[in-house]
Amino acid sequence: MKRTEVIFLTGSLRLGGTERNILHLATALDRSRFDVEVWSDYEGEPIQQELRGRGIPCRSLKGAPSLGQPLWSRALRRNLPYQWHLRQMLSHRRRAVIHAFGFPMIYYAVILGRLAGCRRIVYAVQDWDVWKRSGLYSGLDRLCSRLAAHAVADGEGARRLAVRRQGMASERISTIYDGVNAEELHPARTVSETRRSLGLAPDRVTVGVIARLDIRKKGQDVFLRAIERLGPGAGAQFVLIGDGPDRARIEALAARLPAAIRPTLAGSRTDLADVLNALDVLAIPSRWESVPKVLLEGMWLRRAVIASRTGDIPEILDSGCGLLTPPGNAAALAQGIEALIANAVLRERLGEAARERIESRGLTLAGSIGRYAALYEALAQS
Repeated sequence: MKRTEVIFLTGSLRLGGTERNILHLATALDRSRFDVEVWSDYEGEPIQQELRGRGIPCRSLKGAPSLGQPLWSRALRRNLPYQWHLRQMLSHRRRAVIHAFGFPMIYYAVILGRLAGCRRIVYAVQDWDVWKRSGLYSGLDRLCSRLAAHAVADGEGARRLAVRRQGMASERISTIYDGVNAEELHPARTVSETRRSLGLAPDRVTVGVIARLDIRKKGQDVFLRAIERLGPGAGAQFVLIGDGPDRARIEALAARLPAAIRPTLAGSRTDLADVLNALDVLAIPSRWESVPKVLLEGMWLRRAVIASRTGDIPEILDSGCGLLTPPGNAAALAQGIEALIANAVLRERLGEAARERIESRGLTLAGSIGRYAALYEALAQS
Protein backbone atom coordinates (compact mmCIF):
# COMPACT_ATOMS: atom_id res chain seq x y z
CA MET A 1 0.00 0.00 0.00
CA LYS A 2 1.30 3.44 -0.92
CA ARG A 3 2.31 5.48 2.10
CA THR A 4 0.72 8.87 2.80
CA GLU A 5 3.12 11.81 2.69
CA VAL A 6 2.73 14.21 5.63
CA ILE A 7 4.69 17.44 6.03
CA PHE A 8 4.50 19.30 9.34
CA LEU A 9 5.13 23.00 8.79
CA THR A 10 5.98 25.29 11.70
CA GLY A 11 7.91 28.45 12.42
CA SER A 12 9.51 27.23 15.62
CA LEU A 13 10.95 24.02 16.99
CA ARG A 14 11.90 25.47 20.37
CA LEU A 15 10.82 23.83 23.61
CA GLY A 16 7.06 24.33 23.97
CA GLY A 17 3.72 22.55 23.93
CA THR A 18 3.08 22.97 20.20
CA GLU A 19 6.62 21.93 19.33
CA ARG A 20 6.43 18.84 21.52
CA ASN A 21 3.09 17.95 19.94
CA ILE A 22 4.77 18.03 16.51
CA LEU A 23 7.55 15.82 17.90
CA HIS A 24 5.01 13.30 19.20
CA LEU A 25 2.95 13.29 16.01
CA ALA A 26 5.93 12.99 13.68
CA THR A 27 7.51 10.13 15.58
CA ALA A 28 4.38 8.19 16.53
CA LEU A 29 2.74 7.93 13.10
CA ASP A 30 3.13 4.41 11.69
CA ARG A 31 6.17 4.41 9.36
CA SER A 32 4.60 1.64 7.27
CA ARG A 33 1.66 3.96 6.48
CA PHE A 34 3.22 7.44 6.52
CA ASP A 35 6.27 9.26 5.14
CA VAL A 36 6.82 12.20 7.47
CA GLU A 37 8.95 15.34 7.19
CA VAL A 38 9.12 18.46 9.37
CA TRP A 39 9.84 21.89 7.88
CA SER A 40 10.59 24.80 10.20
CA ASP A 41 12.13 28.25 9.93
CA TYR A 42 15.40 27.90 11.80
CA GLU A 43 18.29 25.51 12.04
CA GLY A 44 19.50 23.89 15.25
CA GLU A 45 16.50 24.32 17.56
CA PRO A 46 16.09 21.67 20.29
CA ILE A 47 13.03 19.83 18.96
CA GLN A 48 14.53 19.78 15.45
CA GLN A 49 17.62 18.06 16.84
CA GLU A 50 15.49 15.52 18.68
CA LEU A 51 13.41 14.82 15.56
CA ARG A 52 16.56 14.15 13.55
CA GLY A 53 17.79 11.89 16.32
CA ARG A 54 14.61 9.87 15.93
CA GLY A 55 15.10 9.56 12.19
CA ILE A 56 12.61 12.22 11.01
CA PRO A 57 13.83 14.32 8.04
CA CYS A 58 13.84 18.05 8.86
CA ARG A 59 14.35 21.05 6.61
CA SER A 60 15.16 24.61 7.64
CA LEU A 61 13.48 27.32 5.59
CA LYS A 62 15.37 30.38 6.80
CA GLY A 63 18.53 29.01 8.40
CA ALA A 64 19.84 31.28 11.16
CA PRO A 65 17.40 33.59 13.03
CA SER A 66 17.23 37.18 11.75
CA LEU A 67 15.58 39.00 14.65
CA GLY A 68 18.59 41.30 15.11
CA GLN A 69 18.21 42.71 11.61
CA PRO A 70 16.17 45.86 10.84
CA LEU A 71 12.50 45.32 10.02
CA TRP A 72 12.86 46.54 6.41
CA SER A 73 15.73 44.11 5.87
CA ARG A 74 13.80 41.17 7.28
CA ALA A 75 10.72 42.04 5.20
CA LEU A 76 12.32 42.81 1.85
CA ARG A 77 15.59 40.93 1.82
CA ARG A 78 14.56 37.88 3.79
CA ASN A 79 10.81 37.30 4.21
CA LEU A 80 9.72 37.87 0.61
CA PRO A 81 12.39 35.54 -0.82
CA TYR A 82 11.54 33.09 1.98
CA GLN A 83 7.86 33.06 0.99
CA TRP A 84 8.76 32.57 -2.66
CA HIS A 85 11.09 29.70 -1.68
CA LEU A 86 8.36 28.09 0.46
CA ARG A 87 5.88 28.31 -2.40
CA GLN A 88 8.38 26.62 -4.70
CA MET A 89 9.02 23.85 -2.19
CA LEU A 90 5.31 23.23 -1.79
CA SER A 91 4.80 23.11 -5.53
CA HIS A 92 6.97 19.98 -5.63
CA ARG A 93 4.89 18.25 -2.94
CA ARG A 94 1.37 18.72 -4.22
CA ARG A 95 0.25 15.21 -3.27
CA ALA A 96 1.36 15.55 0.36
CA VAL A 97 -0.84 16.37 3.32
CA ILE A 98 0.49 19.68 4.69
CA HIS A 99 -0.22 20.26 8.40
CA ALA A 100 0.68 23.79 9.54
CA PHE A 101 1.07 25.11 13.09
CA GLY A 102 1.32 28.58 14.57
CA PHE A 103 1.17 32.21 13.49
CA PRO A 104 2.02 33.24 10.79
CA MET A 105 2.87 29.82 9.38
CA ILE A 106 -0.75 28.70 9.08
CA TYR A 107 -1.46 31.65 6.76
CA TYR A 108 1.69 31.05 4.71
CA ALA A 109 0.88 27.36 4.37
CA VAL A 110 -2.72 27.82 3.30
CA ILE A 111 -2.29 30.77 0.94
CA LEU A 112 1.09 29.85 -0.56
CA GLY A 113 0.15 26.19 -0.60
CA ARG A 114 -2.96 26.84 -2.65
CA LEU A 115 -0.98 29.03 -5.03
CA ALA A 116 1.46 26.12 -5.37
CA GLY A 117 -1.35 23.70 -6.21
CA CYS A 118 -1.58 21.91 -2.85
CA ARG A 119 -5.09 20.80 -1.94
CA ARG A 120 -4.57 18.69 1.19
CA ILE A 121 -3.78 21.46 3.67
CA VAL A 122 -4.61 21.12 7.36
CA TYR A 123 -3.94 23.82 9.93
CA ALA A 124 -4.04 23.96 13.70
CA VAL A 125 -6.45 26.17 15.64
CA GLN A 126 -4.61 26.21 18.93
CA ASP A 127 -5.49 29.33 20.88
CA TRP A 128 -8.13 31.76 21.96
CA ASP A 129 -5.67 34.50 21.00
CA VAL A 130 -7.01 37.96 21.82
CA TRP A 131 -5.18 39.56 18.88
CA LYS A 132 -7.29 37.49 16.50
CA ARG A 133 -10.30 39.64 17.30
CA SER A 134 -9.04 42.24 14.84
CA GLY A 135 -10.69 42.49 11.46
CA LEU A 136 -7.46 41.60 9.63
CA TYR A 137 -7.01 38.23 11.31
CA SER A 138 -10.72 37.43 11.25
CA GLY A 139 -10.61 38.02 7.50
CA LEU A 140 -7.52 35.84 7.10
CA ASP A 141 -9.13 33.06 9.13
CA ARG A 142 -12.28 33.18 7.03
CA LEU A 143 -10.16 32.99 3.88
CA CYS A 144 -8.07 30.10 5.23
CA SER A 145 -11.13 28.16 6.33
CA ARG A 146 -12.33 28.21 2.73
CA LEU A 147 -8.98 27.44 1.12
CA ALA A 148 -7.79 24.69 3.47
CA ALA A 149 -9.05 21.13 3.37
CA HIS A 150 -9.48 20.92 7.14
CA ALA A 151 -8.66 22.61 10.46
CA VAL A 152 -8.02 20.94 13.79
CA ALA A 153 -8.74 22.58 17.16
CA ASP A 154 -7.09 21.26 20.30
CA GLY A 155 -10.18 21.98 22.38
CA GLU A 156 -13.92 21.94 21.81
CA GLY A 157 -14.34 25.51 23.00
CA ALA A 158 -11.65 26.69 20.59
CA ARG A 159 -13.51 24.92 17.77
CA ARG A 160 -16.81 26.60 18.65
CA LEU A 161 -15.13 29.98 19.02
CA ALA A 162 -13.40 29.65 15.65
CA VAL A 163 -16.73 28.87 13.99
CA ARG A 164 -18.55 31.71 15.73
CA ARG A 165 -15.94 34.48 15.83
CA GLN A 166 -13.78 33.71 12.83
CA GLY A 167 -16.57 32.44 10.61
CA MET A 168 -14.83 29.13 9.96
CA ALA A 169 -16.73 26.37 8.18
CA SER A 170 -17.99 24.03 10.92
CA GLU A 171 -17.93 20.95 8.68
CA ARG A 172 -14.20 21.40 8.06
CA ILE A 173 -12.96 21.85 11.61
CA SER A 174 -12.74 19.08 14.20
CA THR A 175 -11.41 18.71 17.73
CA ILE A 176 -8.41 16.49 18.48
CA TYR A 177 -6.86 16.92 21.91
CA ASP A 178 -3.07 16.77 22.23
CA GLY A 179 -2.81 13.47 24.07
CA VAL A 180 -0.40 12.71 26.88
CA ASN A 181 2.69 10.75 25.87
CA ALA A 182 2.90 8.49 28.90
CA GLU A 183 6.19 6.97 27.74
CA GLU A 184 7.93 10.32 28.20
CA LEU A 185 6.48 10.93 31.64
CA HIS A 186 8.50 8.47 33.69
CA PRO A 187 10.66 10.51 36.10
CA ALA A 188 14.32 9.49 35.93
CA ARG A 189 15.36 11.12 39.22
CA THR A 190 13.97 11.46 42.69
CA VAL A 191 12.06 14.57 43.71
CA SER A 192 14.95 15.64 45.95
CA GLU A 193 17.51 15.27 43.17
CA THR A 194 15.44 17.30 40.74
CA ARG A 195 14.74 20.05 43.25
CA ARG A 196 18.45 20.37 44.01
CA SER A 197 19.16 20.64 40.27
CA LEU A 198 16.67 23.53 40.16
CA GLY A 199 18.35 25.27 43.08
CA LEU A 200 15.49 24.43 45.45
CA ALA A 201 15.36 22.91 48.91
CA PRO A 202 14.59 19.18 48.65
CA ASP A 203 12.06 19.04 51.50
CA ARG A 204 9.79 22.09 51.07
CA VAL A 205 6.37 22.29 49.44
CA THR A 206 7.06 23.45 45.89
CA VAL A 207 4.76 25.50 43.66
CA GLY A 208 5.69 26.19 40.07
CA VAL A 209 4.69 27.53 36.66
CA ILE A 210 5.99 25.80 33.51
CA ALA A 211 5.42 28.04 30.50
CA ARG A 212 7.00 30.32 27.96
CA LEU A 213 7.94 33.60 29.66
CA ASP A 214 5.17 35.61 28.01
CA ILE A 215 3.35 37.77 30.55
CA ARG A 216 0.55 38.90 28.25
CA LYS A 217 -0.64 35.34 27.65
CA LYS A 218 0.89 33.09 30.33
CA GLY A 219 0.32 35.43 33.27
CA GLN A 220 3.55 35.01 35.22
CA ASP A 221 2.96 38.52 36.62
CA VAL A 222 -0.29 37.29 38.17
CA PHE A 223 1.61 34.42 39.80
CA LEU A 224 4.19 36.84 41.20
CA ARG A 225 1.46 39.11 42.62
CA ALA A 226 -0.17 36.06 44.20
CA ILE A 227 3.13 35.10 45.85
CA GLU A 228 3.45 38.66 47.17
CA ARG A 229 0.00 38.36 48.74
CA LEU A 230 1.02 35.12 50.46
CA GLY A 231 4.00 36.87 52.02
CA PRO A 232 7.19 35.53 53.63
CA GLY A 233 5.20 33.12 55.80
CA ALA A 234 3.83 31.23 52.80
CA GLY A 235 5.42 27.97 53.89
CA ALA A 236 6.51 27.00 50.38
CA GLN A 237 9.09 27.66 47.69
CA PHE A 238 8.32 28.83 44.17
CA VAL A 239 9.82 28.26 40.74
CA LEU A 240 9.26 29.57 37.21
CA ILE A 241 10.39 27.20 34.45
CA GLY A 242 10.71 28.33 30.84
CA ASP A 243 12.23 31.06 28.75
CA GLY A 244 10.88 33.70 26.43
CA PRO A 245 10.66 37.37 25.49
CA ASP A 246 9.62 38.62 28.94
CA ARG A 247 12.46 37.07 30.92
CA ALA A 248 14.05 40.41 31.88
CA ARG A 249 10.73 41.88 32.95
CA ILE A 250 9.86 38.81 35.03
CA GLU A 251 13.30 38.86 36.65
CA ALA A 252 12.75 42.51 37.61
CA LEU A 253 9.32 41.76 39.11
CA ALA A 254 10.66 38.77 41.02
CA ALA A 255 13.58 40.76 42.39
CA ARG A 256 11.13 43.04 44.24
CA LEU A 257 9.79 40.16 46.32
CA PRO A 258 11.18 39.26 49.77
CA ALA A 259 13.97 36.68 49.56
CA ALA A 260 11.88 34.10 51.46
CA ILE A 261 9.30 33.90 48.64
CA ARG A 262 11.36 35.02 45.65
CA PRO A 263 10.86 32.37 42.95
CA THR A 264 13.73 30.61 41.25
CA LEU A 265 13.87 31.28 37.49
CA ALA A 266 15.14 27.95 36.23
CA GLY A 267 15.05 28.62 32.46
CA SER A 268 14.08 26.01 29.88
CA ARG A 269 14.32 22.36 30.85
CA THR A 270 14.19 19.20 28.77
CA ASP A 271 13.59 16.89 31.77
CA LEU A 272 9.88 17.69 31.90
CA ALA A 273 8.79 14.52 33.71
CA ASP A 274 11.33 15.12 36.48
CA VAL A 275 10.44 18.80 36.79
CA LEU A 276 6.69 18.21 36.90
CA ASN A 277 7.13 15.41 39.42
CA ALA A 278 9.16 17.76 41.62
CA LEU A 279 6.20 20.15 41.97
CA ASP A 280 3.59 19.71 44.68
CA VAL A 281 1.40 22.30 42.95
CA LEU A 282 1.35 23.16 39.24
CA ALA A 283 -0.01 26.67 38.66
CA ILE A 284 -1.30 27.76 35.24
CA PRO A 285 -2.16 31.49 35.60
CA SER A 286 -2.74 32.13 31.87
CA ARG A 287 -4.95 34.95 30.68
CA TRP A 288 -6.02 32.89 27.67
CA GLU A 289 -5.34 29.36 26.47
CA SER A 290 -6.88 26.48 24.63
CA VAL A 291 -5.68 23.28 26.32
CA PRO A 292 -2.07 23.72 27.49
CA LYS A 293 -0.17 20.46 27.09
CA VAL A 294 1.47 20.89 30.48
CA LEU A 295 -2.00 20.77 32.07
CA LEU A 296 -2.62 17.25 30.75
CA GLU A 297 0.91 16.14 31.63
CA GLY A 298 0.67 17.49 35.16
CA MET A 299 -2.67 15.77 35.64
CA TRP A 300 -1.23 12.48 34.35
CA LEU A 301 1.57 12.75 36.92
CA ARG A 302 -1.01 13.29 39.69
CA ARG A 303 0.03 16.86 40.44
CA ALA A 304 -2.39 19.18 42.20
CA VAL A 305 -3.26 21.82 39.59
CA ILE A 306 -4.58 25.35 40.04
CA ALA A 307 -5.39 27.04 36.74
CA SER A 308 -7.22 29.98 35.23
CA ARG A 309 -10.83 29.43 34.25
CA THR A 310 -10.17 30.38 30.65
CA GLY A 311 -10.33 28.89 27.18
CA ASP A 312 -10.73 25.12 27.15
CA ILE A 313 -9.09 24.48 30.51
CA PRO A 314 -12.50 23.95 32.24
CA GLU A 315 -13.27 21.21 29.68
CA ILE A 316 -10.53 19.15 31.32
CA LEU A 317 -10.09 20.54 34.85
CA ASP A 318 -12.91 21.23 37.28
CA SER A 319 -13.49 21.29 41.03
CA GLY A 320 -13.46 17.52 41.14
CA CYS A 321 -9.81 17.27 40.10
CA GLY A 322 -8.27 20.73 40.51
CA LEU A 323 -8.83 24.37 41.39
CA LEU A 324 -9.95 27.08 38.95
CA THR A 325 -9.59 30.82 39.44
CA PRO A 326 -10.59 33.84 37.33
CA PRO A 327 -7.82 34.84 34.88
CA GLY A 328 -5.81 37.81 36.05
CA ASN A 329 -7.09 37.55 39.63
CA ALA A 330 -4.02 37.40 41.87
CA ALA A 331 -6.08 37.38 45.09
CA ALA A 332 -8.04 34.28 44.06
CA LEU A 333 -4.86 32.57 42.85
CA ALA A 334 -3.13 33.32 46.17
CA GLN A 335 -6.10 31.95 48.12
CA GLY A 336 -6.09 28.72 46.12
CA ILE A 337 -2.32 28.24 46.36
CA GLU A 338 -2.48 28.87 50.11
CA ALA A 339 -5.14 26.17 50.52
CA LEU A 340 -3.03 23.67 48.56
CA ILE A 341 0.17 24.48 50.43
CA ALA A 342 -1.57 23.90 53.75
CA ASN A 343 -3.35 20.66 52.90
CA ALA A 344 -1.33 17.66 51.71
CA VAL A 345 -4.44 15.47 51.76
CA LEU A 346 -6.22 17.83 49.38
CA ARG A 347 -3.21 17.84 47.05
CA GLU A 348 -3.15 14.05 46.97
CA ARG A 349 -6.89 13.75 46.41
CA LEU A 350 -6.88 16.23 43.54
CA GLY A 351 -3.83 14.57 42.00
CA GLU A 352 -5.45 11.13 41.99
CA ALA A 353 -8.67 12.54 40.55
CA ALA A 354 -6.68 14.38 37.86
CA ARG A 355 -4.98 11.17 36.70
CA GLU A 356 -8.34 9.39 36.62
CA ARG A 357 -9.78 12.23 34.51
CA ILE A 358 -7.07 11.84 31.88
CA GLU A 359 -7.53 8.07 31.75
CA SER A 360 -11.34 8.15 31.65
CA ARG A 361 -11.38 10.74 28.85
CA GLY A 362 -8.82 8.85 26.78
CA LEU A 363 -6.57 11.90 26.56
CA THR A 364 -3.50 9.90 25.58
CA LEU A 365 -1.15 10.10 22.63
CA ALA A 366 -2.42 6.82 21.19
CA GLY A 367 -5.94 8.23 20.97
CA SER A 368 -4.91 11.48 19.29
CA ILE A 369 -2.54 9.72 16.86
CA GLY A 370 -5.34 7.41 15.74
CA ARG A 371 -7.59 10.36 14.95
CA TYR A 372 -4.85 12.27 13.11
CA ALA A 373 -3.90 9.17 11.08
CA ALA A 374 -7.51 8.69 10.00
CA LEU A 375 -7.75 12.36 8.98
CA TYR A 376 -4.51 12.31 6.98
CA GLU A 377 -5.44 9.12 5.11
CA ALA A 378 -8.92 10.39 4.33
CA LEU A 379 -7.44 13.59 2.87
CA ALA A 380 -4.85 11.65 0.88
CA GLN A 381 -7.62 9.57 -0.71
CA SER A 382 -9.80 12.57 -1.56
